[in-house]
Amino acid sequence: MSNENLVMMAESGNNEACFERLVRDVMRVDDLEYMDASKVAYAIKVENRKYVMRYTAMNWLGIAGSSFCLVACVPMVFSKSMALWFNERFVTTEVPPPEDLETCWEVGAWTWNWMEPALGTGSFMLLCLQLFRAQLVNMNYEPWTAKVRTWRAEHLVQVYPQYSEDIVWDFATTSSLRVPSHKK
Repeated sequence: MSNENLVMMAESGNNEACFERLVRDVMRVDDLEYMDASKVAYAIKVENRKYVMRYTAMNWLGIAGSSFCLVACVPMVFSKSMALWFNERFVTTEVPPPEDLETCWEVGAWTWNWMEPALGTGSFMLLCLQLFRAQLVNMNYEPWTAKVRTWRAEHLVQVYPQYSEDIVWDFATTSSLRVPSHKK
């Protein structure tokens, strides 16, 4: 592939093209053949992945918390046994007579008295957080994921100053933040 095409693909955010640019930069700087330069570039790739779990911990916390809420909210509202358990330990409100708790809809009507403030407040907090993030982006502040990519790029540029800063930066910022399920 020509250097011009490679640069265009890399500038459009293609990480494989950024990696190929990195290999070519290593070839130029270290005066290596392609296969040897690929090994050096792979070592740079490994360094770039070194702190991925640390960088993505906040994302995983958000995923875990939202998954828990997703699973827990339905039984907390509609399950009679869960509602009675939760009421006994945390709410301590008067339990309706058994004939008013015969269906999940009746249980939901009772539990909504204490679940609505929590669910409503949680939903409003998410809406406010989305607005907050949008305003940060409007003011050119980096959201969390962009900040993480910047940290990774700064680290990689610092560890490998002998290579072109732009090429190393582009490679780091286009690299996935996903934790690999297997080693390549």
